[in-house]
Parts: sequence; C-alpha cells; structure tokens
Amino acid sequence: MTISNMEINELKYFLAVAEVQNVNRAAINIAISPGSLSKAIAKLENELQVKLFERVGRNIQITPAGKSLQTKASQIINLEESARLEISGEIQEINVVICGEELLVAEYGVLLSNEILQLYPKSKIKLLSTHHKHSTQKIINGEAHIALTTSKPHKELNSKLIDKIQFSTCIGKKHPLYKSIKKNEKVPISTVLQYPFVLPNEYMLGKTKENQSADGWRDDKFPRIISYQASSIKILESLVLSGKAIAYLPNYFAQNLDVGILDIEGCPYFCEQKIYAVCRNPLELGWLNQIW
Repeated sequence: MTISNMEINELKYFLAVAEVQNVNRAAINIAISPGSLSKAIAKLENELQVKLFERVGRNIQITPAGKSLQTKASQIINLEESARLEISGEIQEINVVICGEELLVAEYGVLLSNEILQLYPKSKIKLLSTHHKHSTQKIINGEAHIALTTSKPHKELNSKLIDKIQFSTCIGKKHPLYKSIKKNEKVPISTVLQYPFVLPNEYMLGKTKENQSADGWRDDKFPRIISYQASSIKILESLVLSGKAIAYLPNYFAQNLDVGILDIEGCPYFCEQKIYAVCRNPLELGWLNQIW
C-alpha cells in the first residue's frame, strides 16, 4: 500500500495523534471519538505494515517510522490544500497552526491570523504556545505552518524579520514608588533597585543575549531584589498590577496593561529582541505565499 492510496482523513487523524501523542486528547482536539481515531490509526498501520506508535507505560510514543510519516503526511496535506486553492481559485477551509512563545503568539500570531482570515474567512487557526527551543522543530516536523521566534532562523527554513522590540521597566499604579513620582520625572536606577522585582521562570520571548537575565535585565551590572519568580505571564501580570513587584517587560505587552513605564536614569543597558516568522518554502503553500 503506497501513501498515494491512503485517504487524506487518515493522514489528518494520524497527525492529530502525532502532535499530542495521546489518542483521547487528539480526539477532543478534532472532535471525533477516541474509538474512531484508534481504528483509523490501526488501519493506517495495517496499510503501511509498520507500527506508528508504541505503548510506553500508560502512554504512547511515536516510532521512527511514525516520525518519518509525520513529515510526509504534513507535506501531503499541505499540497492537497494548495492544489485545491490553485485549481479552484478558492478553498473551503485552511487549517493553520502558528506556534511560538506565549507572548509572541498572543501578539504576532493574532496579527498573522487576521491576515489569513481576511483572505480565507473560513479558515481555522490554531495558536500553539510552545517553548522557544521547540518552535522551529515543529516546522521541520510538519506540526506547524508558521513559527514565531527570536532565535537566529534555521538555515533550512525560510524566515523574515517582522519586528524589533525593546523592553521597559513597568510599575503598577498601586505601587508606592509610582505614587511618589511626578509626571515625566526621571527615576534614578538606585531608587528603582530598592524595590522588589518579579522575574519569569523562563525566557518570555526566547533566549536573551549573554549576561542578560531571563527577562533581559542586566543583573550582573544592576542586581535587583528578586522577591518573586512567576511560572506564567498571568501570575507576573497580577504581581505588577497589585503593586507588589516591578517587572521588565516587552513594550508592546506593557502598552496593553494599566501600568506606568519608568523613565530610568543612570542605566545605559536595555534589551532588544528581533521577532522572526519562520516557515518552510512558502511557495509550497499558495495561501502562505500570499501573506509571506
């Protein structure tokens, strides 16, 4: 049995399971029963005469043969959608996956989604929060169409610079320092460092430069009082808004919060990160080429 003989739906079902490596979760994601999904995978394994998944304890794990099919299946699905678009001039539905760090996807993923939906209103966009180490790998594996990253683009992938952003020192309006400073007043760095900060556990947008902390601050030059470490953006946001801590945040994110931006004097350092959109060859997908 060759791949060309397989039904497109079988490959779509396989990709859904391969993405999460869990039949029940995959079934919920694509709105079919776990039993139907298991039967589809079993049929595909029978057609190919290979095991696509193997059981590890109570979980399943994709096999090397499954990994190989994952890349090929993604290419086939993309080609099928692109062919329908090119031949008919329209398409009923495009299923697009955009991945990257949460703060990148929440801003730039939404902007890209709007562009796609303007061209193809019936599309379905999946915005996937992924660790920066795994984002481009999802493109290589065929698990996503576009990755948003601050890392140097992979040489085998296509990329374009979509923005450059800087970070600002943000303070909640309930914070005692905010209440004590006048409008447009510069605040000495020595004053700022007397108050506690909140630091994210992970890089917010992706790996920062050497000597920069996870949020881009130069703690080697201006050590802060790190009273809090936050495992999520929501926790960090709550600590800032409540006035319990100061945070160093991307400008575009800070602008959407009800916070003040400190104009600090005496600190020459700042964090700037480049935002890239990464994909495979956009010419392979007619719809992607139109926004690329």
